[in-house]
Amino acid sequence: DRSSAASDVYKRQAIAIKPDYTLAHYNLGVLLSQLGRLTEAEVVFKQVLYFNPNYAEGLTNYGLILQKGRNFALASAHFEKVVRINPTNDEALLNLSKAYFDEGRLSKSIEIAKKGLSLPLQELMPRYGESFGEKEQDIYWKRLDYELKVIIKMGFPGYFLIVQDFIKL
Repeated sequence: DRSSAASDVYKRQAIAIKPDYTLAHYNLGVLLSQLGRLTEAEVVFKQVLYFNPNYAEGLTNYGLILQKGRNFALASAHFEKVVRINPTNDEALLNLSKAYFDEGRLSKSIEIAKKGLSLPLQELMPRYGESFGEKEQDIYWKRLDYELKVIIKMGFPGYFLIVQDFIKL
């Protein structure tokens, strides 16, 4: 549409003015991804990572593009780097878990999913104090184990996101 085309032009103009401006490259990559122009977006995210190799959002978006292109091993490597940068980022952990799942590394996928899905539990404990005690934690972990078994049985990695949203409620 016209607004996307105009946005594309403005983002490219910003890059022309300041070619090493990481955020301008990143924003262009996001736009191209949203428009379904994944090959172009991949090139732009490579530039983002050239200028800032530890830019978590760039690593994440590049990993997602690699995943769509079925390059699961390289996607995993990018998600692993995001997790090293921010180990408490539950979205990064679940992206990594899904990439491992896509690679067929189920035990590693489950390990990382549990880690990512345990973060909301850690947030609940201080919020609810003693009312979120051992019994509630046991219920949480039993439900998490059940959900992970469903995911494996269904072979449906996108279910991770549904489970994450459910657990955040």
